[in-house]
Amino acid sequence: MQSIPQEVAEPEKPGVLSPMSRGIKLINMNNPFKYQLPSMKDGVVAFYSNASYEQVVTVNGLNRGPLVFSGSGEDNHPMKSPSGSSMIKLSASDSNKELSIHFQYKAPDGTIHDANEIQNNPTSAGAFRGEIVTSEDSTDDDINDSVVIINCRVGS
Repeated sequence: MQSIPQEVAEPEKPGVLSPMSRGIKLINMNNPFKYQLPSMKDGVVAFYSNASYEQVVTVNGLNRGPLVFSGSGEDNHPMKSPSGSSMIKLSASDSNKELSIHFQYKAPDGTIHDANEIQNNPTSAGAFRGEIVTSEDSTDDDINDSVVIINCRVGS
């Protein structure tokens, strides 16, 4: 399924060139979510939870095997990998790779389910390009249960 632009109440932001600055929010029902990294100097991918159910996010596409981050908690609680990291550091060698980001959650009975909705917000400011991707586990429809922030510093 393709992304569907939706109008949102957000004023024009001078100097920020992104769909959000033009009042567009993208809803993407594809799970896993695909993101093409730009040509970049470096960057980070950070993972946060805003849910009581355990959130699980799996990232593929970086030639490092599947990278899994999980956690629960409100107020942008950091999700962690098995090694304890809450982010992936990107380098120039990761330029132009396609990330596959799979959003899931663990129900109280222990079963793993795919997130019901994925929302993405492309962002850019100066030398930075990225994406804020959020998911919903179907409990409250706030579409912020998992938050993945991709931030890349572009340029030479």
